[in-house]
Amino acid sequence: MVPRLRRRTAAIGAGMLAAALGTASAAVAAPAAAPRNVVVYNCATDAVSAPKTFTLACGDGNSQLTGLRWTGWGAARATATGRLRLNMCTPTCVSGKWVSIPATVTVGRRANQEANQAYRRMTIRLKGAVPKGQARVETYRISSTTGPSLVG
Repeated sequence: MVPRLRRRTAAIGAGMLAAALGTASAAVAAPAAAPRNVVVYNCATDAVSAPKTFTLACGDGNSQLTGLRWTGWGAARATATGRLRLNMCTPTCVSGKWVSIPATVTVGRRANQEANQAYRRMTIRLKGAVPKGQARVETYRISSTTGPSLVG
């Protein structure tokens, strides 16, 4: 009776060892690539994904996008609708009047930046009436080290 028990125990032990080795070798043989986040860098140079708000004037905050609703985030190009809020700085920026203009925002030119895939270009197209001195279309270069900067 003892020899039969030893054979069964040995067979169970060999099966468990084979299963463990098979699992370990499968885990080692096929490492998965870590997915990259798709982001845009803001004024604080933080990586943000599909932001609802985005400040364009990093020094004083007098120009910002609000209420952004994105479609296609993560694709080669993504588009949002929202509003551009501008401080008209009349009579001064401290007591200036704010205006809000409907806008369409498109981001593109994705590239590796730090541990992310980052959109590096943003184009803003204003709809409706545009205040004097404000361009209807503006394009920004976006960097992980400086945030957005207007392309002149």
